Amino acid sequence: MNDKELTNLSTKILEYCNKFDIPLELLFEFYSVSSDADLISACEKDWRYCIPKDIAVNEFIPQTQNKIAA
Repeated sequence: MNDKELTNLSTKILEYCNKFDIPLELLFEFYSVSSDADLISACEKDWRYCIPKDIAVNEFIPQTQNKIAA
C-alpha cells in the first residue's frame, strides 16, 4: 500500500469514527494494536471494514448475491 492509499484509508477510518461517534481507542482495543500503522493494517485486512463499491465485481459483492446500488 502506498502513502496515498494509507492516507485515504486513515481518513476513512477517522471519518467513520467521527460520523458514528466512536472513540479511536475502541478500535485500537478491538484490533489489539498500539500504533496508527498497525490500526490501518488491521482495518485494511478486516472484510467488515470496506466500501461495497470498492470490492464489487460486475456490480456484485464477491461471495454474495447482493447487487450494489449504482
